[in-house]
Amino acid sequence: MITSSNWMLNTWRNFWAKALLCLLIFFTASLWSARLEAAPQWKMLETPRFTVISQLSDRDTRAWAEEFNQYIEALKKLLKVDDRFLPPLMVVIFDREKDFAEFRPIGENGKVQDWVAGWFAHRDSWSVIGMGNRWEEESMRRVIYHEGVHWFVRADRRRYPKWFSEGIAEVFSTFSVSGDKGKWGQPVENHVRFLAHERLLPLQRLLLVSDKDKLFNETDRTGLFYAQSWAFVHYLIFGDRKGGQGSLSDFLNAFYSGQSTEEAFQKTFGMNYVAMEEALDDYLRGGRCRVYSFPLVDGAKITAQPVPAPPAIVQVALAKLAFGTSRYELAKKHAEESVRLDPACADGYKMLAWVLSWEGSPDDFFAAADKAVQLGAKDADAFLLLAMAKAKKARSLGGIPPAEARQISNLYERAINLSPALKTAYLNLGSTLPSLDQLGEQDELFIEQGLKLFPDDPSLIAGYAQVLRKKGNKAEGLKMLQALLDEPGKLSLEQQKYYRKLKSSWDASDTIARANDLLKQKQPKEALVLLDGVLQRDPPIESKNTIVQLRWRAMAMVAMQEARAAEAAGNIEEAARLFQSVVDMERAPANLRGVSRQAVRKLKGSPETTAPAETPEGQ
Repeated sequence: MITSSNWMLNTWRNFWAKALLCLLIFFTASLWSARLEAAPQWKMLETPRFTVISQLSDRDTRAWAEEFNQYIEALKKLLKVDDRFLPPLMVVIFDREKDFAEFRPIGENGKVQDWVAGWFAHRDSWSVIGMGNRWEEESMRRVIYHEGVHWFVRADRRRYPKWFSEGIAEVFSTFSVSGDKGKWGQPVENHVRFLAHERLLPLQRLLLVSDKDKLFNETDRTGLFYAQSWAFVHYLIFGDRKGGQGSLSDFLNAFYSGQSTEEAFQKTFGMNYVAMEEALDDYLRGGRCRVYSFPLVDGAKITAQPVPAPPAIVQVALAKLAFGTSRYELAKKHAEESVRLDPACADGYKMLAWVLSWEGSPDDFFAAADKAVQLGAKDADAFLLLAMAKAKKARSLGGIPPAEARQISNLYERAINLSPALKTAYLNLGSTLPSLDQLGEQDELFIEQGLKLFPDDPSLIAGYAQVLRKKGNKAEGLKMLQALLDEPGKLSLEQQKYYRKLKSSWDASDTIARANDLLKQKQPKEALVLLDGVLQRDPPIESKNTIVQLRWRAMAMVAMQEARAAEAAGNIEEAARLFQSVVDMERAPANLRGVSRQAVRKLKGSPETTAPAETPEGQ
């Protein structure tokens, strides 16, 4: 029989047991819900031009991809670019802003740039977009579409002037889609307000702005250069003037034909800078800004459906985004996770190689790049990485042997064939070719093409100067190198140091070759003057020992010539003294000391012995 107290106790026990069970179920469900919330499903949508890795719904993912594809079609109407040479682009779209926060870039002050809602990062052989789900925000759209122009034009073999590159990027940053229409060219309000209170730059100044100019600041895209570049390109496209829209293309064609900026300007627009400045000012004060509207292109519609993204590819995408925002430890973590999830993923090893190229041992860098190629990676990115890894490994062992330099050069050239505007490949090719025993005709063509694309890049100029020297055109090579040194403001301190050392090395090498020729021609006094001069210029340590040894040979030969002249003049005592001075030169060549020793014995009447045969450098 159950007593009243026992019944109450059991009732309370049952109550608490059920309560605890309910709490357990509640917390388990909450934890599972939080876990699901923290790890939303990733989808992948592949298009011929780019790949989207997204946490959005299938509908929203396709809508974003279709709008971006229409944007590319709009660009193609103005800029003729071959799609085949577009750098691979991966787009990472987070469902929530807080998930993107981990990948926000770090500013120069070392702090996270919290205001960044989207990021478009460029590497020579690939690009990546990362963003939270805030696509409707104008500021983010403008950033993505501005940088999208820079991504797009990297497929062009031509190099756009800076004012045009930034101006057209700002014009297209306003791209939008509404219904079945696309449009671009809307006024950029910040630029309009800025120009309303600022005096325009002289066009001659605007058209000559370069990457190193203080007016150019790609990090915030504000200021007079960006505002006026936008306004000038907008006027050339939409303004009422003779020549119409085609004049912009005409100017670029004239510019690329080799004409100076001023010549191309005058020929194309039929007016000088001052007249164009007045026309631009009238356009801005007119208060009307035309917009280009066009029907959407049926061929740009996305018919493919998003599919579940392979986990290893998701990790590659996250590694690219982290690498693009300079978060290298985070990039390494995701790259390593990619190859752990799928050891046969070539893209994972490529991404790991990129991280290790930045902060890894030469052996680890090479192992990752080589593995990617072994797994079937045959794109420009893979060949570039493998060439860079081979070069880094060879240099860590003391230098690049000629046979290895040939392999590395071939890899760089394969990468360039696949991606003709691959700047890093041109730069590294220029530094590798001097290590070859013999240059091929194709080698020279590649480096000349690089200079046409990037004519102001010091590394390419120095590389081409070395190629010219390798071909035997030492004077022209030295002229190019000296031109770089004459403008130190365009060089980093490291570049200044390297180019000065390179010139000193050439100076020493040429002096050694000339001194050897003079010694063979039995002109040791002239050789001695050359050698003393180069020693005063503090030659590189690797050349100094050779120069000093040649100097001892020259001194010995001078003394021997003077000794023979004294002997011929009958001054036997002076001749013996001079020959003895050569014998006493411990660092003089052994054959010259031997010849001099025999001459001393002969002059002093000692028993003659057979003197050693003279070498071509002897007397």
